[in-house]
Amino acid sequence: IVCAVVLTIVALSVSELPYLEAERIAKPAQRFIGYYFPAQDIASYFSFVQQAADGEILFRNNLTYMPNERVFFQPVWVLLGFVMHAMDLSTRVGFALWRVFGSVVLITGFVALASITVPYRSRRIVALALCAIGGGVGWILWILSKFGILDIDGHYYLQNPAIDLGAPIHAFAHIAKNPHYSLPHGT
Repeated sequence: IVCAVVLTIVALSVSELPYLEAERIAKPAQRFIGYYFPAQDIASYFSFVQQAADGEILFRNNLTYMPNERVFFQPVWVLLGFVMHAMDLSTRVGFALWRVFGSVVLITGFVALASITVPYRSRRIVALALCAIGGGVGWILWILSKFGILDIDGHYYLQNPAIDLGAPIHAFAHIAKNPHYSLPHGT
């Protein structure tokens, strides 16, 4: 449990750095949009959460030109919106809280699964570390290439070390950018 708590804190702290840097480098006439990897689904989640913060529990798709009714429902969006409203939080802070909650559920779910399926404690800790901060370990290949140990440009087709964050298939990518996936995967 202690290891899970520590790794959750480490993963969240590391994944918060791009958000803080984006806010820091925004010029006076610019504003950080709240997420660092453009994805249409994140914008729709923000829209639904903001509707919940405005007191709605059924949501309309505001990101289309077609008229539509309030038919979408998602308990997490409702809860987050109500918390944002009650505590007078910005969408950015609300998103950060959502990431924290999603990360805790994801890591806790992984610990529960590993405790059943992985017989040795040492292996569970390594597996947990890889889950929480490892991503697809493309970053290791990138570091090795920078030291001239490995050529990734042509051989491994991994010219972009951020692929681990761009592809929503690794737990760390969910912790970093998409809590909407952290919660169901953790559950």
